[in-house]
Parts: sequence; C-alpha cells; structure tokens
Amino acid sequence: MPDETTTLDPTSFTVRLTGWQPWEDAARSAKALLFGHIVKLVTPITKEYLSDLFDDARWIDNNVDCTNGPFSFDFLIRHSGTNIAGTAKVGESIGTGADSRFYRIRVFDRGLEAGRHNTGDWHAEFRFVQLADVAALPDVH
Repeated sequence: MPDETTTLDPTSFTVRLTGWQPWEDAARSAKALLFGHIVKLVTPITKEYLSDLFDDARWIDNNVDCTNGPFSFDFLIRHSGTNIAGTAKVGESIGTGADSRFYRIRVFDRGLEAGRHNTGDWHAEFRFVQLADVAALPDVH
C-alpha cells in the first residue's frame, strides 16, 4: 500500500502507529511515529520556519494522551511554518497560502473502537479540512 503521507494531494487517511500495548507502554513510540507522519506532510509545503516543528514535537510529547480514550488536535501546514492545536484555527484566520493544508488529527485505539477489548492497536486519522470550512469546525476538547 502506498504511503499516503507522501502525496501533496490533500486527502484524509489513517495510519497505524504501533500496536498491542496499552497507551502507557506505547505512548513514546506512538508519539514519535505520529510526528514522523506530520513531518512527511510538512516538508513538501513548508519552506520557512521549519523550526516550528521543534515546538510541534514538544507539544505532541507533552499533550497527546490516550489514557482515557481518543485524543484529537488540529494542525495547519503553511509555506511559512506550522500551527498546532488552538493556534491552528487562529493561523488559518490570519491567512494562509494556496498550498496550505489543515488537518484534524485523531489518535485512537482501532480495536477498542471496533468493539473489541482494548487491544492497544494505535492509529492516527488525518482528516483533511478545506480551509473555507475551518472556522465552522467545533473546537477540539
């Protein structure tokens, strides 16, 4: 199966992060793999302020937590940097370029959502959102 994160065509897709471990054991690897997929999306588009990725990695490490269920956040990719979480919607309202991409990212246990016992089958869903629709998105909690 081709790696959907390498295309510049805006699409929604789901990737497997890691599996068969409770979140407490899988978190470090899952977060690192999640960040790797984000980097694949960013590098073809962002040409300035790639240093934003440092803050993005730190935010993911400090905030993404699936101990109590799925975790969602927003991510904006622009020519001049990235915005994560609450700043993503703000970044979009300030202005973006034609090559910008907005994703709502959800980290979840696919087995648990399929009705099986918590399997620790960790995935990330990258839902592409048209820039014109970002303002109407409900806030992520």
